[in-house]
Amino acid sequence: MKRWIISAVLPLVAGCASLPEHCDPNDRNASLLTKMQCDAGGGYRGRVLQQEQGVTEAQERNAAFRQVYADIQASQAAVRADLAAQRKAEAALDASLRTLLQQSRAKANEQQETRRTLQRLEQDLASRQQTNVRGGDVQAKQRQLQDLQAQVTRLQRSLGYE
Repeated sequence: MKRWIISAVLPLVAGCASLPEHCDPNDRNASLLTKMQCDAGGGYRGRVLQQEQGVTEAQERNAAFRQVYADIQASQAAVRADLAAQRKAEAALDASLRTLLQQSRAKANEQQETRRTLQRLEQDLASRQQTNVRGGDVQAKQRQLQDLQAQVTRLQRSLGYE
């Protein structure tokens, strides 16, 4: 008799397949008939597939975010490396300029114009060390370096070097 009831109810339950959205395995208030329909009709399996797809999409988004963060870190490292190289080049420039000024002071004592050029270069060197032009202000840095180059050229000519 039990077999007959089960075999009669099972096709009815299977025929009433329910949608995955309506089949929540965590729903404790669902009736036995609803649970049987969801199980036999594939509603539970559909729900699991939907949730797995949602997890896969979330993992893909997380991977994209991780890639963006990795690219940002790489860009930051490149900027830091550029700034470090720029600071190193500026330090080398300052050191060579300091050496040139020291060597030129001895010859400049007899020439008034050369002394003034040396004083301007020393002031520029001091101001370069006190004020750091920001890395993003490339044009201002280029103008500053052009002015410095012109002053060094004037010093070179006034000392008799060509």
